[in-house]
Amino acid sequence: MRRWKVGLAAIGLAAALGLLWAQPPPPQPPGPGGPGGPPGGFEQFRQRMEEGLKRAGLTDQELEKVRETTKLRFEALRPVAEARRDLFQLLTADASAFTDQAARAAVQKYRSALSTALSRLAQLDKELDKAVRYSQRPKVEAALLAIGAIGQPVGGGFGGGMGFRRGGGFGAGARIPSGRRTQGQSL
Repeated sequence: MRRWKVGLAAIGLAAALGLLWAQPPPPQPPGPGGPGGPPGGFEQFRQRMEEGLKRAGLTDQELEKVRETTKLRFEALRPVAEARRDLFQLLTADASAFTDQAARAAVQKYRSALSTALSRLAQLDKELDKAVRYSQRPKVEAALLAIGAIGQPVGGGFGGGMGFRRGGGFGAGARIPSGRRTQGQSL
């Protein structure tokens, strides 16, 4: 069960890390950061993250190594995201496609991708520790954990934690998309 939670979190982490360093910044909508975005937009957000990492003690050279490692983490998590997407597609497929055999194959693909990704993330953590010695520098380690540049991805849940409030599962206890609660619905 723990691996499922880690896997679900991997999707959110992959998206966040991809936006942070692996992708060029998107065009800025009018206004400060656009609707729902950070004040000042993506570029200002990235600058604030990098300034925070420098305040924690990273040099420009170490920051570049963090960027490289973050891109590799994103690549390591991509197969997990694809396998999870396949699981969701299976859930929404018609009844004839949602068979025990198809479910078993999709679950095996997901577990295999997750196991491979977690091994790769552990390897990347060791390599980054050699390069920047974060395990000997508490502020650097805290900053890298905060942005998801080291460690196992955690969090997530139904919906991947994207725009959903606390709660869980299906039915009466299902997560309610942000801003769509009616009076009497719990979070």
